[in-house]
Amino acid sequence: MRDLAFTLLMLGLLPLAAARPFVGVLLWCWFSFMNPHRELWGFAAPIPWAAIIFGVTVLGCVIAREPREWRLNWVSGLAVALMVAITLTSFTALAPPEAVWAKWDLVFKALLGVTLTALLLTDRRRVHALVWVIVLSIGYYSVKGGVFTLMSGGGYRVYGPEQSMIADNNHAAVAFLIILPLMNYLRLHSAHVLVRNGLAAAMVLTLLSAVGSHSRGALLALAAVAAVFWWRSRRKLVGAVVLGVALAGTLAFMPANWWERMNTIASYEQDASATSRLQLWGGAWKLALDRPLVGSGFRGPYTRAVMNRVAGPCDPQRLVRVPWRAWVPRLCDLARHDHRKRGLHLPIGSLGARQPRPCLGL
Repeated sequence: MRDLAFTLLMLGLLPLAAARPFVGVLLWCWFSFMNPHRELWGFAAPIPWAAIIFGVTVLGCVIAREPREWRLNWVSGLAVALMVAITLTSFTALAPPEAVWAKWDLVFKALLGVTLTALLLTDRRRVHALVWVIVLSIGYYSVKGGVFTLMSGGGYRVYGPEQSMIADNNHAAVAFLIILPLMNYLRLHSAHVLVRNGLAAAMVLTLLSAVGSHSRGALLALAAVAAVFWWRSRRKLVGAVVLGVALAGTLAFMPANWWERMNTIASYEQDASATSRLQLWGGAWKLALDRPLVGSGFRGPYTRAVMNRVAGPCDPQRLVRVPWRAWVPRLCDLARHDHRKRGLHLPIGSLGARQPRPCLGL
């Protein structure tokens, strides 16, 4: 029944996307950020809705003749540069071709959507609408995660939707922290008191959800977000008090096992997860030095044979076998090594496979 209702809804929205291409962009962003079809379990779940929406939106652009002017801004220009870069480096990639081109297909389609979105953001109202879609899409999971954290006393981790870009707790926490400033923007620009209060409550639950992910990286990112909030506030003293109370209350709510995990930040040398990430970064840096023009390409740092090119003598004490998923949040740093270009360090990330990493002599 849920699948049928969802399919009927999409069949009603797709013609609207063809008539008004920006509606198609908003639909594509909804699926990209929220993955609503992951909440289904029937025939509608495996349907490639995002690809269908994108195709209908492109058709709508032809029919409606949008955008009127094809001017590249810095967002669309960077997206085009990224598409060119990843295509060139994929031809010279060191990982197995089937893995490389599968990742290229995923990233290239995403960048096409980003480019089209940037071209159709022609006025403030459209930007505002896009922010609402992003906040509602990710906020659905952050608010739900905040409620879960409250109900469980913070004793369990918050994860994102399965088979999505934010399925991992680290990824989900980063996404939750990213939408905090967007929620605040909407709160400041909303005319209705009920909406402003609702967004304020959503911000509190999102903060709880990020902390409830038990992600140490999220704790460090939270400190950075709080610093930016304070720096940009007009009333520094009031802002410091509000942020201090909010953070202190949130952290005081968390249980002992959360504090034990966060305390390992100070002793990261003894933590297998942290050590493996440092070794991965070191290996990726060596790959960039080994091939400074094109790097190792997609999946390079996640392929044992590729990493063995720069691995030194194997030290059994440093052979830490952990899932590759634990390293994925550090995407942008690896991207510079995956797709190295002289004078052009493009932030392209790729998700890793669940493989044990090679031993690196760092």
